Amino acid sequence: MQIGEFISGQYYVLCICEGRAEEDLINYLLENDLLIFKRQDLLFEKITRTRAVKKIQEEFLSLYFEKPVIIIRIVDSKNEKFKLDAVYEDRYEDKVFNIITRPEIEILIVIKNGDYGRYSRKHKSKNKPSEFCQAEYGIKNIKSKGRFICEFEGVEQIMDAIKTYKSLTNYKELSLSDLFNKDL
Repeated sequence: MQIGEFISGQYYVLCICEGRAEEDLINYLLENDLLIFKRQDLLFEKITRTRAVKKIQEEFLSLYFEKPVIIIRIVDSKNEKFKLDAVYEDRYEDKVFNIITRPEIEILIVIKNGDYGRYSRKHKSKNKPSEFCQAEYGIKNIKSKGRFICEFEGVEQIMDAIKTYKSLTNYKELSLSDLFNKDL
């Protein structure tokens, strides 16, 4: 299965977010009906920040659901391991999608402010985007609940930053823009 083949209502989605900013962003995009899945598609109608494979298997995958489950992981590194036990491996082999936000989700704020080029040339190897945001824009507690979303002036600005990120990078992996509702 490819992420583009996902049809809302035919699957449950186990959406795993790495951190608070990612969770806030996905919740915000869900509230604005911008994703290929809806809140009612989510297992228990919520996002989880549980990332340990063993806990995911115990809390979610060991349960019976009426529809098949796909797993969408929002993480900032493609190297983060997510190896399911053999009992789950066959069932979820083609149903785990890693949405990569490297170097970290705060890069969207840098892009929104028009500083991607400056960040990439001078700071990429030294500072994370969250550190750049604090130093350059004075944003404190960027990883606290609701703080990330407050840096944008509406859903269009967030969507533009996500689309711009995709166009600025030549990464082959899935990114947030791949989760956008195709009717937009």
